[in-house]
Amino acid sequence: MKYLSGQDIKLHDQVQLWKDKCGIVVCIIEDSLFSHEFPQADWAFLQKGLLVNMDDGQFIHYPEIDEDLTFVVPQ
Repeated sequence: MKYLSGQDIKLHDQVQLWKDKCGIVVCIIEDSLFSHEFPQADWAFLQKGLLVNMDDGQFIHYPEIDEDLTFVVPQ
């Protein structure tokens, strides 16, 4: 999967979803990439897209990448 910018999405990327909402990519379902804390057996039912663990502990499933999801460059 790729961001709209064309850059590859990777596990553990820090992303911004909205102005004040950030999180970490924990699963890239269609590429069969799952972090250790979020195993394939628990999340493959989503079938496509990616899963973001938000800073506030919520989970957001993105079946399709849109303009709200942007990569945050580490400082």
